[in-house]
Amino acid sequence: MNARRQFLLAGAASLGLAAFPAIVRAGQASARIVIVGGGVGGATAAKYLKMADPSLQVTVIEKNPVYVRPYGSSEVLNQHVTMQDLQARYDVLRQKHGVAFVFDAAKSLDPVNKTVTTAGGKTLAYDKLIVSPGIKLRYDSLPGYSEQVAETQVPSGWIAGAQTALLAKQLQSMRDGGTFILAVPPTPIAARPARMSAPH
Repeated sequence: MNARRQFLLAGAASLGLAAFPAIVRAGQASARIVIVGGGVGGATAAKYLKMADPSLQVTVIEKNPVYVRPYGSSEVLNQHVTMQDLQARYDVLRQKHGVAFVFDAAKSLDPVNKTVTTAGGKTLAYDKLIVSPGIKLRYDSLPGYSEQVAETQVPSGWIAGAQTALLAKQLQSMRDGGTFILAVPPTPIAARPARMSAPH
């Protein structure tokens, strides 16, 4: 195994992809890898899998063709960057690394038959599966709060996008000396890491 491949495998292990070495060492020609979620976790896994073994067939299922990155999104609030600066496309992953994309939402997983079905009715077979769906806010856990309220009046600021733009607009339009409230979620904050299915 050359130094480049060892580096990629070590990097994958540090990202928590415990089953990553098993995939690239399996000797299975053109193994099919399906990744649900094209955010930071899913896109990073796709890139480094292809770099470690270009023969892998890596497909990412992601409902948004343009990703709005959360990292650095707070800089929109002080006008250091614009909302457009936060937009990232998947062109490099497709053209340079050969990652395939299905722009749709994953609807169901069948671990017995090893398939993923999308909301649009497309079924993808896999040999290994990575599920990296990102976060979803529980708006109903706060009495009187809802996604509709967050999108139009009191943005959470946790998920980059429309709420980021709204929060920036609200802060920038405040009068000098105005007051705003910043609430921090109770600890511990639970985040779902990317997960890879165990070998069958």
